[in-house]
Amino acid sequence: MTVNPGFGGQPFIYETLPKIQQAAAWRRERNLRYHIGVDGGVDFKTAAECARDGADTFISGTTLFGQKNLGAAVRKMRKATELARPTALLPDSKVSKPEVVR
Repeated sequence: MTVNPGFGGQPFIYETLPKIQQAAAWRRERNLRYHIGVDGGVDFKTAAECARDGADTFISGTTLFGQKNLGAAVRKMRKATELARPTALLPDSKVSKPEVVR
């Protein structure tokens, strides 16, 4: 969780980024194949920052559902995360592209 659990629309807690980085480092060092998901305060900017640090699954509610065109918003978030994510964080190509969970 990248917010305090309870309700939608909360701001992202930036202090969670080191946890994402650590989970990504363990995945890389041990050649593991798990996904790192973030849930809470995920908008276009924070999704890209999390992707840069190793997250590959993004749960976004308020940001996506607040857009006029949900499909376009999902594509925008997917593109932002793909551009931000360093491929070196993944142990092999079996870990898929970033996921946006609606």
